[in-house]
Amino acid sequence: MPAKASADVRKRKRSSEAKEPAQKRARSESGDESDGSSETDPQAEILLMEQEILESKKHYNNISKLLDIAKAYKTDPDSAALASVALTRVFVRLLAAGSLIKKKGLTEKDTVVVGWLRERYFEYKDVLAELITDEELGSPALTLAMRMLNQPYDAYDQVEFDVPVGVRGDCYDRYLVRMEEFRQSLRIIHQCLNKMPAGPVRVEDYKVSPPPRAAMKENMEALIHHFLLYTKGYAVPPGETYSAIEAPKGEMGVFVVSDGSERPYRVHIRAPGFAHLAGFDHVCKGHMLADAVAVIGTMDLVFGEVDR
Repeated sequence: MPAKASADVRKRKRSSEAKEPAQKRARSESGDESDGSSETDPQAEILLMEQEILESKKHYNNISKLLDIAKAYKTDPDSAALASVALTRVFVRLLAAGSLIKKKGLTEKDTVVVGWLRERYFEYKDVLAELITDEELGSPALTLAMRMLNQPYDAYDQVEFDVPVGVRGDCYDRYLVRMEEFRQSLRIIHQCLNKMPAGPVRVEDYKVSPPPRAAMKENMEALIHHFLLYTKGYAVPPGETYSAIEAPKGEMGVFVVSDGSERPYRVHIRAPGFAHLAGFDHVCKGHMLADAVAVIGTMDLVFGEVDR
């Protein structure tokens, strides 16, 4: 019996020794394959993290990962720009949904999550402020900062769209951004058409909105309202206001001051071309004089509005 047992032990040893090289080869081959597959696309990885954040709260830790990528802008500026764009989209969605506001009735866990999100939000604002000082990422960082500061208006918080932002800052990059803006605008229009409810589109108060033509032909009161509205207007309470929209060429704002009469005391229009022209000198440094034509065209300057 002892001799038979020792023979079985020797047989198992030989079989294990024979399997060991094969196992090593399998591990090395799988290691080589994993090394090749581990080289993932940084853009795809960042987009995946952004998608996971918006899908579930359990992936909020991806915000910290994206912040770390954005902070490493000196070593990897391209990935930092992509991470900054993703964080901007994430925080804009969270702000629109009210996820950064402490509300009554929240559980203790939800209150902690809101506090953590607010800390990451302020941390990202500091990162953007630092990126603005960078020579290569300054322009897109400033654009992202403006997106963070602006509150959504009209139906922007009810539609889905991507914010096209360039990372190079050259003429071709501005052209690509404009083409993507066309696509995203069509995407927004299609969603608005599908979500538009039935019913009237104008208020029926003829003191502030002109009556329809058919009503003026049948109703003398409607005709009088139309005449008074276009000759005298309507009085606005005293005060001042500034409102801005995202026009095709950039942000266009209107500043209005009222003294309580039917005519505004002051109206000032902030046209996009005025701000764009201010950066023309910096953009053209190091270029040939003939390049100025392409730079002006891609910046979409309209010289009729640059004096506003």
